[in-house]
Amino acid sequence: RKSTRLNSSHLVISYAVFFFFFFNDTATTEIYTLSLHDALPIWDNIELIQSPVEDAPIEILADAALFHFTHDILRTPGAVENVVSHLKPGAQVVASGLKWARWGSPANLLVLQAALISVTSIEGLAEPWSNLAPLVETLEVASMLGGGVFVATAKTKV
Repeated sequence: RKSTRLNSSHLVISYAVFFFFFFNDTATTEIYTLSLHDALPIWDNIELIQSPVEDAPIEILADAALFHFTHDILRTPGAVENVVSHLKPGAQVVASGLKWARWGSPANLLVLQAALISVTSIEGLAEPWSNLAPLVETLEVASMLGGGVFVATAKTKV
């Protein structure tokens, strides 16, 4: 069984909104980290936390969180719990990424091809948002691009 611990993830806090970035490739991670460190002096409202998301020391309550094509983070229950527990009541949560389309859809060939180069496991591609669902209210999921991509929106519990 593969470890669910992420190689490198970045949590960027800006205007009390969480953004997540994940890279499997060490060189890409190093280049991206250097770029973020170069950009940080320009904005005083951005904090970079380089840590596995489930262990990230988040010291604020944010207004929103965006999980944008972060399948490995969404499939790590501790990571999702850590983020949601640091959101204000009623905060907006948006998640997007790959998902399996209906059975037999040609879109699944593209989903598989994209997943093999961008995630550590294809586990949970049927409902990538399932670890988020019990932690939020009013979860709505829309499919697009032939059913191979989803956008989920929700609010944290009040």
